[in-house]
Amino acid sequence: MSCYPGMQCYDAYYHPQNQGCGGCIVTSDKVIYVGPNLPNSGIQYNDCLTLALEKIDNKMSAASILAAIAASSTLKAQLCAIINQC
Repeated sequence: MSCYPGMQCYDAYYHPQNQGCGGCIVTSDKVIYVGPNLPNSGIQYNDCLTLALEKIDNKMSAASILAAIAASSTLKAQLCAIINQC
């Protein structure tokens, strides 16, 4: 299904590329994020999908999560409370 300006499926976050191109392949390097900057993940306006997924993957690593806990007294307290419930 194609989405064109004025259709309900067409908005600021979905801009189809290669309209009318039957067998075109759109890669994640060609899909661009056009929303507000996302400070928790580091995703920014105009990042391609490949970069956005890499940023999310890096934030979800065990090392990143443990570093975030170590840097925050609030997160440390929450983790200790959870562990004490075991």
